[in-house]
Amino acid sequence: MSITRRQFLRTATVAATAIALSACGATPTATPVPPTPTKPPAPTNTPVPAAPTATKAPAVATAAPTATPTAAPTAAPAAQKDTTSPKWLLPGSGGIPLPIVKDKLTMTYWAELSADKPGASMKNFNEALYYIEMEKRTNIHMEFQHPSGSGAPVKEAFNLMMASRKFPDIIEYNWLGGTGNTYEGGGAKAIKDGVIIRLNQLIDQYAPNFKNCLAKNPEMRKQVVNDDGDIYCFPFLRGDPGLLVFWGPIVREDWLKKLNIPVPTTVDEWHDMLVAFKTKDPNGNGKADEIPFSPAWGTGVAAHNAFDQHAFIGAWGIG
Repeated sequence: MSITRRQFLRTATVAATAIALSACGATPTATPVPPTPTKPPAPTNTPVPAAPTATKAPAVATAAPTATPTAAPTAAPAAQKDTTSPKWLLPGSGGIPLPIVKDKLTMTYWAELSADKPGASMKNFNEALYYIEMEKRTNIHMEFQHPSGSGAPVKEAFNLMMASRKFPDIIEYNWLGGTGNTYEGGGAKAIKDGVIIRLNQLIDQYAPNFKNCLAKNPEMRKQVVNDDGDIYCFPFLRGDPGLLVFWGPIVREDWLKKLNIPVPTTVDEWHDMLVAFKTKDPNGNGKADEIPFSPAWGTGVAAHNAFDQHAFIGAWGIG
C-alpha cells in the first residue's frame, strides 16, 4: 500500500509502568526487667533490741533488652510482563488523540475488490464494519475506488489510471515489479515517475515506532527498502510473537456432537477425530462417504501450500 500526496499521521502507543512498594519493619525496643526483690534481715535471739543490721543495697539486676523480632522487608512485586505489545514500541510515546481531525477529512483509496471474497457480499469497502468504525473514531472518510473484475481487468484499469495521471491519495497495488498485476520497474521506478512518493522523511517525522522497529531489526529493514534505500509503503510485519498468525483448521461442530467427540487440542486427537469422521458416518446417511479433511477449500490456495502453511503448522510453534 503506497501513499501519495498526503502525510501519514503518526500512531503511537502508551507504555505502562508498574510501581511496587516494600514494607518496612518497626525499630526494635528494649523491654526492661523489674528489679529482683530484697531478702529481709534474719531476727536475733537477744532480748535487748539490737540495732538493725545494715542491709545491703538491693542489687538491681537488669536483664539485657530482648529485641522484638521484625519482619524482613517484602520483595517488590515483579512488574507484569507485557506479552502482547511489540518489543519495538517506544516507552512513553503516548497515544494519538481521537478523532485525528476535527473537521471531516475525505481521502481517496484505490483498491481491488475481489469478487470471490468481500466482493461477493458488498459493493464497496465502506460497507465493511471495520471501515465504518474507523471513520467514527478518526473522522476520516475513505472514498474507495474499486476497479471492476479481477486479474486482467484490474491491470487494465490500473494502466488507464497511470496514463491519466489522476491519482488517488492511496493506491493499494503490487509495486514489486515482475509479471502479472505489478508496476513495471517496481517501486523505485514508480517514485522516479512521480506516481508514488518516498516515505523515509515522513516516517522519521510521524512514525517513531515504525522507525524504531526498522532500526532494531536490520534484516527486516532489508525487506522493506528497495535498492535505492527508499521506503514507499507500510508493510505487514509479522516478526513479533503477537503477530504470528495463520489460517488454523476449522471443524464441523455438528459432526463432533453426533459422534460425541470433544474438540481436538492435539495432533493425535485430530488424527483420531478425522478417522472417526471417515468411518462412523457423521452425516447419518448410512454410508461411509464423508471426506474428513479438506485443506483451504474455496480459497484458491494450492492444497499442499494450504496444508503446510495454514493447517497444523502452528502445533510446532511456527506461524
